[in-house]
Amino acid sequence: MKARVVSQYNAKLMPEPDGITEEGFRHLLNWSATAAELNERVVTPFREALRAETGWSDEKRPAEEVAANITAGGVLFAVTTTPTKKRPAYKEVVGEFGNYLGVLADQYARDIRRREIVTIDSIPYVSTADLRQVI
Repeated sequence: MKARVVSQYNAKLMPEPDGITEEGFRHLLNWSATAAELNERVVTPFREALRAETGWSDEKRPAEEVAANITAGGVLFAVTTTPTKKRPAYKEVVGEFGNYLGVLADQYARDIRRREIVTIDSIPYVSTADLRQVI
């Protein structure tokens, strides 16, 4: 059976560091770009494909650690899936928090007072306990 090249990327290895020098720093910067491209082209797709083979996903997570052996291309991979909790995206949290503050400001402007809001020198303040609870 003949191997088929799907895509090719020539990556040069970073030279052996010769200490903290300007040339060494330049090599590091160049290698960082190469490493990022390798990660995007090779590591991430491989990792995603291997994860897909386990049957677990963001929506379906194991309750306890699960070990599995996956064979691909004649190579046996020992994969351990560790349970995690899905956290909300920061964008969603910040958006909802902003909406909450907007509602408070609107209510305050319409003279709807809440006990979480205290006015000092005509400036409204919200209790940190209330903000922590919302977050």
